[in-house]
Amino acid sequence: MKQRLALAAALLGKPEFLVLDEPLNGLDPTGIVELRSLLSDLNQKWGITILLSSHILSELHKLATCYGIVHKGRLVEEITAEELDKKCEKHISIITSDVARAIDILEKEYGTLDYTTTGDNTISIFQTNEACAAINKALVLGGVDVSEIRIKGDSLEGYFETVNWRWFPCVI
Repeated sequence: MKQRLALAAALLGKPEFLVLDEPLNGLDPTGIVELRSLLSDLNQKWGITILLSSHILSELHKLATCYGIVHKGRLVEEITAEELDKKCEKHISIITSDVARAIDILEKEYGTLDYTTTGDNTISIFQTNEACAAINKALVLGGVDVSEIRIKGDSLEGYFETVNWRWFPCVI
């Protein structure tokens, strides 16, 4: 009841920007759903920007559109929900010394792929039903050395633990 009363009081001034610290604490499951719906409506229908701080990452994932990552009091990364979902998405990660040739071989073997590459010779293949062993075999038979191939992907909580920073998700 205190959270709802405090939120109502905060909304009396018709704010453009609302800061909430742990607004889901102590709420029952129905209360959490109702508050999440209210916050979404405040953002989408009333144009209120909401900054949330919470340790319940699974609930924030259902609501936040942007995440700010703060480490030792400094904003070190700002990432959209879509970008975060892409980082956490299950994918096949391949490290090879010849990325361009590996991509050519994989596209000839499997057709158009949803992939990204990084400067450290890593290819990340998304939305594929192919097994790591089959992909590795195709690359090796094509003359491409593979130093690592594995399935990666994480939950929001797992990503948070890996990064080991403090999160301050916000809805914008």
